[in-house]
Amino acid sequence: EGLEASLNLSLKALRSYNEEAFLNFIWLGVLHDDIKVNEKMASTLWGIDKEEAGDVLEVLWEEGLLTQDSTIQLGNEKLKTYRIHDLFHDIALHYLTCSPTTEKSTELPGLGLTLNESHTSLLNRYQSKMQKMGLWHTLEDDAYIHSHLTWHMEKAGKIEDIHNLLIEETENGINGWYEALESLELNAVFIEDLMKAWNLSEKNSEHQIEQGNKTSFIGLELRYALIYTSINSLSSNISTELLVALLETKKWNETKVFIYAQKEPDSYERVTKLISIYRIINDESMKEEVMDKALEITSRIQDDYHRSNALSALVPHLDGQRKEEVIEKALEITSRIQDNYYRARALSTLVPHLDGQRKEEVIEKALEIASKIQNDYYRLNALSVLVPHLDSQRKEEAMEKALEIASKIQLDYVGVDVLCFALSSMRNSPSNKLYFLWRKGIRILREYPRSNLLSNIITLIPVMNDLGEDETLFEISRAIIDVSNWFP
Repeated sequence: EGLEASLNLSLKALRSYNEEAFLNFIWLGVLHDDIKVNEKMASTLWGIDKEEAGDVLEVLWEEGLLTQDSTIQLGNEKLKTYRIHDLFHDIALHYLTCSPTTEKSTELPGLGLTLNESHTSLLNRYQSKMQKMGLWHTLEDDAYIHSHLTWHMEKAGKIEDIHNLLIEETENGINGWYEALESLELNAVFIEDLMKAWNLSEKNSEHQIEQGNKTSFIGLELRYALIYTSINSLSSNISTELLVALLETKKWNETKVFIYAQKEPDSYERVTKLISIYRIINDESMKEEVMDKALEITSRIQDDYHRSNALSALVPHLDGQRKEEVIEKALEITSRIQDNYYRARALSTLVPHLDGQRKEEVIEKALEIASKIQNDYYRLNALSVLVPHLDSQRKEEAMEKALEIASKIQLDYVGVDVLCFALSSMRNSPSNKLYFLWRKGIRILREYPRSNLLSNIITLIPVMNDLGEDETLFEISRAIIDVSNWFP
């Protein structure tokens, strides 16, 4: 309360000698919280030129209403940035929406705007900055709006504008918003915007279905699924080695590499990519996020052998209690592997991370299991991976056994099916249940490359037609054509 009272006194003093700066401070309340403010974006927010905006920011900083942050490079310019404390942001938002008339002389008047009006006003100011009228993707970068445009649109109640944003095209027929964000290395923002639009479409579909009507949003949902899977396809074509090279040469930043690594459709390969980039990422908070994601994905791997191997690969990058927990989990999973060869190999990957008595026990168990492998080739392979971890006497014995097996060997793979038949067979179900199944199915398909989704569209068309309005088939074909052009 003391801080808030002190702030109000500062604002009263500011208003008394510089009312324009006071009003400019209030408009900071419309911005997203925890952001950096610079003179370029502030000039749009306040409707003044950039130099004047810089002066106002200096005044607000001198008054203690802002704190200085880092200097950023924006094109050929270096710009100072400022932050606004959460409490100050709340105060600014309060005065933005409270009444312009006051009952007491000691109270400060507000602007009397609704949140909807405030965000609409900001969007209108940005619209005037478009290089091509009506095309948001032609906005110049100001280190703010590209990351928060759809947030402002949603706050302004302009949901249709969000959907229109995601179908903007460049002169070359490429998805305009994707190209704009990728050029700014804001790929994560595009995914967030896509998911926001998709979720809004699903919410509208649910409402229309619950009202006993057909939904007008099925075509949009499919379009967003096609875009999502197109990005998956682009990402899956990028090998682990290329991702690492792009990061090491700084052609891509850490955030972009992280996004692309997560789009690998195969869970085990996704973990492998995440571990590879984890090793060379410098930002500590990003490293923690990458590791958390890798552990989360590993926990969902169904195949015990691959899951155990993934956990083993994660162990060297952990420490303390977390490391112990992952080792115990890996040992537990390994104990469930039925095939002796895979079980022995999984145990061998854990040995380097163990010590003392537990290490000896695991080695003994792995040797015992390896000896039971009937196929000579696989038994040889299992022994070979164990040899480096044995002491001298057991190493010699294992090598002799391996040589004996090798002398007798005469050296002489699993598809993934995504089936939508169950969904198509449920067409006579109530619409709300059918839509639930549709949504579940499309969310599963979005995790795979676009080709998987396209190959199932023929099966899904009757379902979409049942759920959607008369224009659904046209929207489906339009979506396929558009997205194929945007992401060849």
